[in-house]
Amino acid sequence: MVLRILLLAALAAIVAGCGVGPPPVQAGTLGSVAGEGVLLAQGVVRGETTETFTRVHAEELAAQARTVAGATEVGDLRSLATSLAVALDELAGTPDDRRAALRVERRLRRLAERAKALS
Repeated sequence: MVLRILLLAALAAIVAGCGVGPPPVQAGTLGSVAGEGVLLAQGVVRGETTETFTRVHAEELAAQARTVAGATEVGDLRSLATSLAVALDELAGTPDDRRAALRVERRLRRLAERAKALS
C-alpha cells in the first residue's frame, strides 16, 4: 500500500506540470488524471486509503483537471476536464463512502476512455 501511495504521488507530480500544451497533450493529461482518480477510488472501495489522503489527493487531481479546462480552447476537452473535476470533487467530499467511491470509479473509467479517444 505504501508503494502504491508513493506511485500515486509521483504520478501526480508529473501530471501537475502538464496542464497546458497542445490538445493531444491536454487529452493525455486528462487521461492520466482520470487513471489516477480510478486508483484512488479503488483504494477507498477497498478501505486502503485514509480519509485525509483521499480528500487531499482528489482535490489536487480536480485542480489539475480545472487547469486544463481553463487552458484549452477545445470544447470537448473543456467538457471532459470539467466532468473530471466534478467527479473528483465528489470523491474528495465523501472520502470514506465506499459506494460513492465505486460510482466515481466507474465514472472516471468512462472519462479516461473519452480522454484516450481524444488524444
